[in-house]
Amino acid sequence: MIRKYIIPQCILLSLLITIQPIHVKAQDFLLEDETSIISNENLRFKAAQQADFDTIKQQTQEILASLQQLEQVLVAGKIKFDTTKVLKKELLQDINNIKMTIDNLYTIYTTEQDFSDGFITGILMNKMSIDYLLPCLENDISTISIDSFDNYMATHYPKLIEKINGNSNLLSKISNENQFNIEKLQISADNVGLTTYNKAFRYFQDVPMSLTGVPLITTVQNTAFGLSLAALVYAIIAYAAPRDGEINSTYFNIKSSDIPFKDLIGSQELTEAALIAATKDGKISLPEGFGVGNYLERIYKESAKNPLTVMGLAYVGANTKSIYQSAVTYSQETYDSMISYMRGEMNEGKGFNQQQNDVYFKDMINSEQLEAFALELADYMKHPARYENSGTAPATGILLTGPSQTGKSYYAQAIRTLINDELKKDGNHEMKFWNITKEDVAEYQKTLAKMKAGEKTWK
Repeated sequence: MIRKYIIPQCILLSLLITIQPIHVKAQDFLLEDETSIISNENLRFKAAQQADFDTIKQQTQEILASLQQLEQVLVAGKIKFDTTKVLKKELLQDINNIKMTIDNLYTIYTTEQDFSDGFITGILMNKMSIDYLLPCLENDISTISIDSFDNYMATHYPKLIEKINGNSNLLSKISNENQFNIEKLQISADNVGLTTYNKAFRYFQDVPMSLTGVPLITTVQNTAFGLSLAALVYAIIAYAAPRDGEINSTYFNIKSSDIPFKDLIGSQELTEAALIAATKDGKISLPEGFGVGNYLERIYKESAKNPLTVMGLAYVGANTKSIYQSAVTYSQETYDSMISYMRGEMNEGKGFNQQQNDVYFKDMINSEQLEAFALELADYMKHPARYENSGTAPATGILLTGPSQTGKSYYAQAIRTLINDELKKDGNHEMKFWNITKEDVAEYQKTLAKMKAGEKTWK
């Protein structure tokens, strides 16, 4: 247990230290002697070597990103797995330990080993990490553990070292396989926790069809837009055509009454006749074939006589640009949210308590101090008078710092969940939490600058 949760990478580190450096006898993986004369060809060769090494490092970072993505989906509760095999907190701990191990090996082959040895170590480490993680993500994530990862690496690393000794072609082949398998690993990480519907929707949205070269969803959207536009144009033409008129052309001669859906759409002359009849006797008698277009135009012409309607139209006309921009923004956000939901992506949204998943400290690692802090805040919110009478108050803020994808947002959500759960116990209402991103802050600063400059802003 101590090795599992404190120093899980000891086996791998000792392997890299004790195994003798292996130099592949091939020009592709040897450094030029610094004392030799460097020609333009040598410079190009060194640049190609460095580019290959950068690719290896990028692959390692993509492996770590896939593990980080798996952690996020686990914390969000979007994966169902056999909890009789492993608890959620233990699985998160194992994933974190594997990340630490890979990160330490990354440091070794990028900074502590010379170029040729680091080149080999990076390729082999990426291969073993992918070969271990890919079956777990594709089949059963509960099989992931730091023990099995350690054993797998310790068993296969010496074998691979022995195989590639003096075999540059094999090393090059492994490097190419890594590039192919890393894409499969990323796809598997994306698909973890998705339903069959989510996977099917992603496939039809992302994979181009062989005939058109365009994904099916895009084709359906473009077709639907084209048909809708054509239907609108057709309805306008059919509505404007006289009810009993004829349409003469070089190629055809038809009566407008024969136009498909003419009765459903209506005819402009029927609207005029109905309005004239209403002016005479005070009531509207609807002629035969009074369609949808007739109703719409009649409502518009009758409401246009109302002063409030005129004022409303004047306001809309004066603010057409801002209203249009707001409508476009709202429509785009709604569409993106709908697509994100159908793709099964995690979308916390904005505003007060926008369908955020409940996150619990019991499912997180190293969260004891933050949990105690959240309990103090919850108690302060439930019994503020106690603290006011004693003249004390708990800390009302905490700053979480660190690079992206390290769990800061999930700690914040866990604090929200705990506070609301504690308030519910005593029958209190939930607290409102506001989720603000750096993009929101930047937008607020822009709006504030415009207001100071005297510009009109619309939201």
